[in-house]
Amino acid sequence: MVVLLCAACALLLSALYIILGGRRRYPAYGVGHDCDGDDDVDMGPPWEVTLYQKLDLSIGDVAKCLTAGNILGRGRSGVVYKASTPSGLNIAVKRFRSSDKFSASAFSSEIATLARIRHRNIVRLLGWGANRKTKLLFYDYLPNGTLGALLHEGCAGLTVEWDTRFKIALGVAEGLAYLHHDCVPAIVHRDVKAHNILLGDRYEACLADFGLARLVEEDNGSFSANPQFAGSYGYIAPDHLKSKKDPIEILDPKLQGHPDTQIQEMLQALGISLLCTSNRAEDRPTMKDVAVLLKEIRHEASTGSDAHKPSSNSLKSDFSSYSSSSVTPAQLLLLQGSYNCSLVYSSSSASYPSRNQ
Repeated sequence: MVVLLCAACALLLSALYIILGGRRRYPAYGVGHDCDGDDDVDMGPPWEVTLYQKLDLSIGDVAKCLTAGNILGRGRSGVVYKASTPSGLNIAVKRFRSSDKFSASAFSSEIATLARIRHRNIVRLLGWGANRKTKLLFYDYLPNGTLGALLHEGCAGLTVEWDTRFKIALGVAEGLAYLHHDCVPAIVHRDVKAHNILLGDRYEACLADFGLARLVEEDNGSFSANPQFAGSYGYIAPDHLKSKKDPIEILDPKLQGHPDTQIQEMLQALGISLLCTSNRAEDRPTMKDVAVLLKEIRHEASTGSDAHKPSSNSLKSDFSSYSSSSVTPAQLLLLQGSYNCSLVYSSSSASYPSRNQ
């Protein structure tokens, strides 16, 4: 009886120590001010945590990092922070806005789409944590920010070379091709833009922000949820070519003056983008075709001086599967790298971005 009584007392004291120690460490949980109108992270309500990777990660460590100094960016659904764990791991944490129906829907959508896929050009979801007041998603941290920031908010005089831009464009195309053709059911992102493309340490592109993404049912090709208007305000593609102006003027001035072979590659990429913005859905190539066409622009060989020379013949052969109405004279000239000419822009090609790509 003495032994049992001592053991019971020891267990009781241990339990009290753990409970009181935890309360001292997280008093009411007054950390994680995001300076964006939300309340502090409340550690009181019980947390549900799911991790898809083996990580040394605790909600307490993450919450400490949700401060104004660690903000990476803001979006419609919430704020993204950089968080560091005691083991030295850097992750990105998206904290969703509380008491917001759109944020709750975006949180569920990202888990439904990202939790089951793995691709080098899709941001990796590491896990999530949620309680009654707070919802968090954990991602890989990518050090070079977004493509939008790189192109439009970078240091004065900074030039993102064409090789890097081409690599990013191809990576995005391959990521979208994976979502459209290799996922079952297929996934439609519905908000592809420069600020939703993250860049790794070598500027590898990762498509992010799946808050508006939807699954496409296999049986009838319909959306699993109401396909309401999606996308972001404030972006519209140039209608420059519709005015029959020189397409070379569309190129970033920082890239003008580059070798002719690179200028031709840029214009051929522009020609492919025109196909993607055709008015008729049947005239737009699939994302798998877009990835192939981009690769054909740079027909790389293992050796030789023609490693980066665009191949017009191979590009034209790839378009043989499209009807003649699919490719306008302007598009063909751009695809063939002929830019020293006056282009006639057909009305069958739209000046607005395709919503389903």
